[in-house]
Amino acid sequence: MNQYETVIVLTPLLSEEVAKEAIAKFSKIITDSGAEIVQEDNWGLRKLAYPIEKNSFAYAVEDATTMKGTTRIRLDLFFPVKGTFGNSEGLSDPLIARI
Repeated sequence: MNQYETVIVLTPLLSEEVAKEAIAKFSKIITDSGAEIVQEDNWGLRKLAYPIEKNSFAYAVEDATTMKGTTRIRLDLFFPVKGTFGNSEGLSDPLIARI
């Protein structure tokens, strides 16, 4: 099992309650795929370094996870929309980096 950091970014247009539900749904997707969340750090509403779809702020969450490489591929396939808030959850493409 390899260690990964996963960062997800949610549109600031969501209410805090809906954002928490989307984060919980994403965490469930990670664990259902066979990964284990070691630590979750909810950054809350943050100013972005650059705007995404004209939004300067976004909700962000970082997960420290352990997973197999095949799980990483499954997560990439689950999020086909790259770098946009265009999906129904208001979720951008998650950043998954091996550490």
